Amino acid sequence: MDYAADAKKPVDKVAPDVSGLVKQPASFSLTELKSMPSRTQITRHDCVEGWSVIGKWKGVRLEEIMNKVQPAAAAKYVVFRCMDTDSGRH
Repeated sequence: MDYAADAKKPVDKVAPDVSGLVKQPASFSLTELKSMPSRTQITRHDCVEGWSVIGKWKGVRLEEIMNKVQPAAAAKYVVFRCMDTDSGRH
């Protein structure tokens, strides 16, 4: 993964991929991800340093992705690699 190169790409050109112990390795465009059923979650995060914030997230459930790629029975873990530039553009 080249995080610096990915950070320069427009968000609609980044396509996360799923590979490894799956029957159907795949990449998902932003358009494809947006077309899948999604879930919204609102969570209050209380930090041990004394601050708190309420965050609202919306996105595709992992179950949707797993149904498409069909993990092998031998698969025991999922590894996420992500990047956030803190630029506010995403």
